[in-house]
Amino acid sequence: MNQGLVRILLFEDDSGDARLFSLLLAGSGLRHAIERAETLADGLALLDGGEFDVALLDLSLPDSQGWDTLGSLVSHAPELPVIVLTGLSSPSFAEEAVARGAQDYLRKGEVAEGLIGRTIRYAIDRKRAEGALRQHRQRLETIISANPDGMLVVDAGALVRFANPAALAMLGRDLPDLADRPDRPDLPDLSDMLGQPSPVPVRDDELDLCGNGDTPCLVEVRTAPVTWDDGPATLVALRDITAQRLAERALREAELRYRTIFEHSLDGISVYEHYEDGRPPRLVDCNRGYERMAGRTRDQLREVDDVRELQAYLGGRRAPDPFRPLREEGGLRGPQSAVYSWLRPDGRENWIESVSVPVRDGDKVLVFGIGRDVSRRRKQEEALQQSEARFRAVFEHAPLGVFISDQDGSLVKTNRLFNVLHGFAAAELPLGHFSELVHGHEAGDVRALFAELHRGERNGFFLETQHLRRDGAVFPVRLAVAAIRGRKGDLQYAVGMLEDISERRAAEAELQGYRARLENMVLERTRDLEQALRTAESHREKIDLILRSVSEGLLVTDPGHRVVLTNPAAEDILGLASPGDLEGEAVADLIEDEPLRRRLVHCLDDTMGGAPCQFGFSRPTEAGGVHHYTASTSEVRDARGGRTERTERAGVVTVLHDVTNERELDRMKNEFLTTAAHELRTPLTTILGFSELLVMGNDIAPAEQRQYLGYINEQAALVTGIVADLLDISRIEMGQGFSLKRRPCDLVALIRRKVAAHIVGTRRHSFRLLLPETPVTAVVDADKVAQVLDNVLSNAVKYSPGGGVVEVRLRPGQGAHEVSVRDNGMGMSPEQLSRVFEKFYRGDASNTGIPGTGLGMSIVKYLIEAHGGEVAVESAKDVGTTVRFTLPAGA
Repeated sequence: MNQGLVRILLFEDDSGDARLFSLLLAGSGLRHAIERAETLADGLALLDGGEFDVALLDLSLPDSQGWDTLGSLVSHAPELPVIVLTGLSSPSFAEEAVARGAQDYLRKGEVAEGLIGRTIRYAIDRKRAEGALRQHRQRLETIISANPDGMLVVDAGALVRFANPAALAMLGRDLPDLADRPDRPDLPDLSDMLGQPSPVPVRDDELDLCGNGDTPCLVEVRTAPVTWDDGPATLVALRDITAQRLAERALREAELRYRTIFEHSLDGISVYEHYEDGRPPRLVDCNRGYERMAGRTRDQLREVDDVRELQAYLGGRRAPDPFRPLREEGGLRGPQSAVYSWLRPDGRENWIESVSVPVRDGDKVLVFGIGRDVSRRRKQEEALQQSEARFRAVFEHAPLGVFISDQDGSLVKTNRLFNVLHGFAAAELPLGHFSELVHGHEAGDVRALFAELHRGERNGFFLETQHLRRDGAVFPVRLAVAAIRGRKGDLQYAVGMLEDISERRAAEAELQGYRARLENMVLERTRDLEQALRTAESHREKIDLILRSVSEGLLVTDPGHRVVLTNPAAEDILGLASPGDLEGEAVADLIEDEPLRRRLVHCLDDTMGGAPCQFGFSRPTEAGGVHHYTASTSEVRDARGGRTERTERAGVVTVLHDVTNERELDRMKNEFLTTAAHELRTPLTTILGFSELLVMGNDIAPAEQRQYLGYINEQAALVTGIVADLLDISRIEMGQGFSLKRRPCDLVALIRRKVAAHIVGTRRHSFRLLLPETPVTAVVDADKVAQVLDNVLSNAVKYSPGGGVVEVRLRPGQGAHEVSVRDNGMGMSPEQLSRVFEKFYRGDASNTGIPGTGLGMSIVKYLIEAHGGEVAVESAKDVGTTVRFTLPAGA
C-alpha cells in the first residue's frame, strides 16, 4: 500500500477544514489523490462513478446530520473504510463510531501530519482484515453447515460439546447452545444420542440408529482425537450410508433380475467388448435367444473372428458403429437401431431388428445389444406392401370413381376418375363432405345415410342420385358405399364407388319410350284380341284391322322362315309377289328383290341363332322416288317354355320402319353444308385473290387498286350477308331474335330507301315504284322490315339475270298494308313453289352462278309472321314471281 496511490473521498462542506486536511495529507508522505464532496448526495454519486480506497466523513453535512450520515454511507458502500471527522473528544463517541461501522476517527484541529497518514493506512488495513476474517468465518460456517456428514465433538466425559446441523438431523435431536453455557449439567450424553453404550467408540464402525431392520437408518462412524476448550476430546464424524446400503441391496436384486431376464428372454441379448485399437468386437456374453437367432452356440460365436461378417444388413450396408462418437467426439452415442439377417449355417434366413447401446465399464466399452426375430413380421409387411400396391393400382385405375371418407363422410382420398367425373383435374378436387357433391335435396339423404353408418345402424348402402360437376352441370350416378369397422365395431372409414349412369339413363329412357309405345300397342291389341276371342270370325277381323292400322310393316315367321302373319304395310314395303293370304308361304319365295331376299333370310337365320339384327334397304316408289326403310328382328318364344332351349324359339318378328323423312333431313343438312361452303368459298376466293394482287403487286395503278378494293368490298359484303342469314335463322330456330322494337314507321320512305340501294347495285334492271303520294304509317320494327325488303328485292334481282323491270307496290289499308314485289325473271315450277319457304331450299340449285344459301324466304316468313302479318308467293316458270306480304297498320 506504501507504494500504491490511495484514492480519498473527503465529505466536507467547510472549505477551510477541507483545505486543512489537504495540507495535512500533502505533508504526510502518503501518495494520494483526493476528491471532495460538499454534500452526502454528491459523495454517493462520486462513489457510483468511481473507485475509492478510503472516505473521510464529516457527520454534519447540509443534507444529512449525525449518525444518519454514517449509516447512509456504510449502507451505500459497505466495503469502503470510513474515518469519521469530529470536533468532539469523548471516548464514548469513538466507541459508537466504530460500532456503527467506522474504522477510526480524527478530531478536527488536533491532527498531526504523521497521524493522518498512519490513521488512513490503519483504517484500510483493518477494513481488509475484517473482510478477510469475515469471509473465512463465512466459508467455515458454510462448510460445516453444508457438510452432509454429521460432526460431533465429545469430551472425556462422553458429553457432546458441538454438533453441526447434519449430525442433529441424523440423530433427530436438538443441542443447547454450548458456546454460551459450556458447563450445563444437562448436556446430552453420546451414548444416549447414538443409542450405544459408553464409553465413546474409538474405532470405525457402522451403527443402525433406528434399530428396525425393515427401515434401517445406517451411519458410518469415524473418530479422531482433538483438543476442545483446552481439554482432550474426540471428533466423531457420522456419514449416512442408508441410501448406499439400500442401493447395494437394490443392485444385487437388479443383478438377479437382469440375469433372470437375460437368460430367459425370448429376445436375443448379447454383450460385446469394443476395442479402440481397431480389433473386431469380442463376444462377452449372450443368452439362448441370441444363440437361436444366430444359429450357433455361445462358444461357436466366441470363436468367430468378426461376428459382423455373418450379418447382412438392409440395403447392403454394414452395422452402424456405436463407437465412432467415442473415437471422434470423446463420448458415447445413444441407442442405435439396425435390421439385419443372420447368415446361418442351415441356410435359413431370419431377419433381426436390433438395438445397440454402448456403455463404458471402467476402462472398457461394452456394447449391449437386444435383437428380435422379425422374419414373420417382415413377411407380413411385404405382403401388406404388395396388398397396398395392388389396392393402390386398383384404386387409381379402376373404371369407376372410388373415394375414401372418414367417419363423418368427409372425403379423405379420391381416385383420378372420381375427380374427372366431377369436372376436376386429377388432383384438384377440394376435399369436403361427400354430400357437397350431391345435387338438391338428395344431399340431405346422403348425409343421413352416412350418419347411420357412423351410428352402426347399417354397414353400407346403394343409391342412385344426382351429382354436380364443377361447371354446375348435373349428372346421374349409381353409388355404393361400404363401412370399414374396427375390432370394436366402430367406424374407421367408408369406401365408396361411383358410376356415371348418364348413358344408361338415356338408354333406359329410350327403352322406356319404346316399351311404353310397345305396351300401348300391346294393350290396344290385347283389348282388341279379348273382344275378338268371343268369336273366331270377330277374332280374325280384329287382327286384320290391327295389322292394317299399324303404319310399320309387320312380318311374323316361324323357325322355317314361313309366313305366320303379315300386314299390308309389310306386303307393300317388301313387294311380296302374291299379296293376300300368305300364311305358310316361304319368305324366300315371296320376295322378288334378290339382294333384299338374301339379307332378310340371313337376318332371320341370325335371329333364330340368338343374335337379333337390324339392316336398312331402299325401295322405289310409283312416283319415281325412293323410300328408305330399316328392318329390325327379334325372336318369338313359346310362352309355355323357358328361355334356355333352342327348341323353345317359336319364330321371328320383323318390324319394317319407314325412315325416308330422316334420310331427307340428313340430305338437306348435307346440302346446306355444301351450299354454305360453296357460297362462302366463292367470295372468299375473290377476296383472297385480289388481296394477294394488292399485297404482291408493286406497280398496280391507283385506279386498278380502287377497282380491286371495290371487288373485295363487294365480296366481303356478300360474305357478311351470308353470315347474317345464317345467324338470323339460327336465332330464329333457337327462339331468339323476336324482341321487336315497334315504332311508327313511314313505309313509303323505307321502300324508297331500300330500292335506291338496290338500284346502285345493278345496271340491267329498272325499278317501277307504285307508291302513295302521302306517307303510310305502320307500327313495326323498321330494321326487321328493311331486312324483309332486302331479301325480297335481292331475290327479284338475282332470279332475273337477264334484267327487266322490278315492280314494287304499296297498298294502304285500314287494318293492314300490303307490299308486293314482282319481277319478270325465270320464275318457279309448282313443285319449286311449294318448297319456297323451306330452309336451305333454292329454286334452281343447279345454277351456281346465283349466290345464296336458301335461307332468305324462310327469314322473310318468320319476320312477317312475327309482326302479325302474312306472306304469299305467286310464280310461273319463265314468267316471273310476285311476293306479297302484309304489315299491321297499328300496334
